[in-house]
Amino acid sequence: MSPQDTRKRHRRVAELKYFGKIVGFKSHEKLVHLRIWTRWQNKSKAQSFKENIIAFDMSNLGEEKLAELCTIINKEKAVCLRGYASSFDILARYVKENHISLPSLSIIIAGSEALQEGTREAVKKYIGCDIISQYANEENGILAQESTEPGAEGFYLNHAGYVFEILKMDSDEAAGYGELGRIVITDLFNYAFPMIRYDTGDLGVMAAPNEFSNGYPYMLKLYGRRFDLVYTTGNEPVFPMTLGRILKYYADIVQWQFVQKSSKTYLLKVIVEGGRLAKEAEILSELRAYFGQDADIRIEYVDDIPVLNSGKRKPVVNEMK
Repeated sequence: MSPQDTRKRHRRVAELKYFGKIVGFKSHEKLVHLRIWTRWQNKSKAQSFKENIIAFDMSNLGEEKLAELCTIINKEKAVCLRGYASSFDILARYVKENHISLPSLSIIIAGSEALQEGTREAVKKYIGCDIISQYANEENGILAQESTEPGAEGFYLNHAGYVFEILKMDSDEAAGYGELGRIVITDLFNYAFPMIRYDTGDLGVMAAPNEFSNGYPYMLKLYGRRFDLVYTTGNEPVFPMTLGRILKYYADIVQWQFVQKSSKTYLLKVIVEGGRLAKEAEILSELRAYFGQDADIRIEYVDDIPVLNSGKRKPVVNEMK
C-alpha cells in the first residue's frame, strides 16, 4: 500500500460512489463486503455503522458461514455484495442447492480475480441479480469497471483519475489495438506518492473507442497478473476465460484450477460432485483443442483448492520457470 494524501483519499471515496452508482448501487444503501478481514483491516462497529458496510469474513466459506451470510443479507436487506469472484460462484451454488431467495440484492461487484462466465451465469440464474467485474488495486484505486448496459463489452477505464498505456511485452513501445501488452498507468493525483508509468504487473488488450466508452479507448480483455497467464504448446497466450467457457458445461465440477507446469505439461485440479468426472476424456479433448494436440494434460481430483492469504483463489497458475 502506497502512502496517500487526504486529497487522494477523497478521490478514492468519490470513485467508489461514482462507479457504484453507474451499476445501480448508491452509497447510502447497505453493502456486504466479503474478504479476509485481519485485525489491521477490520472495521469497528462504529465505522461499519457510519459507512453502512457489513464486513463479512470469508476465510472459510463452509455451509455454516454461507448460511450466516444469507441470513445477514436478508436481515439487513443488503443491496450490494463486494468481494472475490470465486466467493460468488460458491454462494450461487449454495443458494441453488438450498432453495434460498435473496430478493434485496441488485448488484454484485467482483474484484481481484477473473470473473468466469459460469459464475456470471450462475449468479444471474440463482441469485437473480447482475454481477460485474471491477479492476482496482491498493496502490491507486478503481482503474476500470464493466458496464451493465446491454451490448457493452470489456472494461471502461477511469480516465478522470489515471493515464493508461498498453506497452509491448518486451519493450516500452506502445502496443496497438487488439495486441496483448503490459498495463502501465500514471497517477498524478496522489501528491504523497505520485506514480509515473507504473507497471501494474497485469496484462490487457486495448480496443478503439466504441459507443459506450465516451470517445476513449477501452480494455477489451483483462488478463490479470502476467505471471499467471498460461500458454499453448506453441507459446500463444490463452485468455483465462477460455477455460471457464469450457468447464462451465460440466455440472459435476464444483471448483477447478488449471496449472501450467512446463511448456507442454498442464494439470487440471478439480473438486467433483460424485468423486469422478463423467466425461473426463471429452474435457481433455476440448482442452487439447486450445492448448495443442501435443499438450500433456492431466486431471487431478482434490478435496480442496486453497485460497491465498489475501483470500483470492487463483483459477489459473503458471509454474513454469
